[in-house]
Amino acid sequence: MSEEMTRHRRSLGEEGEEIAADYVRSLDWIVVERNWRCPAGELDLIAYDQAEACVVAVEVKTRTTAYFGRPVEAVKQAKIDRLHRLVRMYLSQQRLFARQVRVDLIGIVLVDGSVVDLEHLRDIA
Repeated sequence: MSEEMTRHRRSLGEEGEEIAADYVRSLDWIVVERNWRCPAGELDLIAYDQAEACVVAVEVKTRTTAYFGRPVEAVKQAKIDRLHRLVRMYLSQQRLFARQVRVDLIGIVLVDGSVVDLEHLRDIA
């Protein structure tokens, strides 16, 4: 993959994560952390859903077209399993306890910088 293509994908991902962060804030969630990394992987967003008293790890997938399928379809079971492990690692590393923890997925389609679709799947397993 060319360096230019890598920069474009990174920029698209960052834009999608910003949109997702704004979206979860509109739900009255608190964005606790963004782009948390450890040797085992990365969590795009970690939020706190106040209404459900739940820590939520949010995976964000951003595309410029749905031609090859919805962005959420790009997340396979192995990735979902890794996200569940990562959120437990995050809580342990931060010495936090949460009664409820879940993993959500937000798929975004951007065309010319405008959101044409935002899909939020809650509690993916």
